[in-house]
Amino acid sequence: MHKEGEIAEGYQALKIGFKWVNDLRDNFIDELPLLNSLYNIVFNHCNPVEELKEFVQRMKKKFKSF
Repeated sequence: MHKEGEIAEGYQALKIGFKWVNDLRDNFIDELPLLNSLYNIVFNHCNPVEELKEFVQRMKKKFKSF
């Protein structure tokens, strides 16, 4: 691990994950809709029932296009 530049186990994965999340910032709702819904419920104090309805509608649209 040390030869490859890892300081601790998983360090490289964290570096890759950080870059991925940073690149994902613009498409967060499209790429991670469930996480976005949970974020809205917990941190934005959205109504869970309404957020679930919106999530289902987003999933219907997404899978309709396949």
